Amino acid sequence: MTRARPITALVAVLAATTGCPSHISSYHPARPAAGELVWAYRERFQVTRDSEIIAEQHDWDALPGAVTCVPRARDWAAWAAERDRTGKILTWSGLGTIVGGVIAGGIVILSGHDRDRSDLVGAGIALGGLVTGLTIAIAGGVTRSHADAAAIDAVNLYNDERARCAAPR
Repeated sequence: MTRARPITALVAVLAATTGCPSHISSYHPARPAAGELVWAYRERFQVTRDSEIIAEQHDWDALPGAVTCVPRARDWAAWAAERDRTGKILTWSGLGTIVGGVIAGGIVILSGHDRDRSDLVGAGIALGGLVTGLTIAIAGGVTRSHADAAAIDAVNLYNDERARCAAPR
């Protein structure tokens, strides 16, 4: 299981970042079992039940409710939803830091009386905003890829242990 997590995370990152902006999977399982969650891909990973989308990549919030009768799966799904939200916040914060740093650096450069000094200070502010923002945005992307891997684990745990559930949801 410990080897599967890094491999699953790597696959999720590769799938999310490779150039597949408009791909739709043509695979459909012949007969999913009653209550089974099935993976689909329509421009992003989706979890379906009876051909209805339950949750999808970049929005795992509904997944914990779909797997609630399997406690381990619910925990993984809740973690996936939380990591996805955190990743969004980090990504947007990083992008905001980049824009803010470049704007602040430009203002310092354009408003300075001592051109040599203000150019250096402004460039330092802009570069600092760029590096800091890029680091934060990358951390957000990595956090979201961890969310995708956790969602995969949650669905797999649910499908393996759903026999404990009283009735399919």
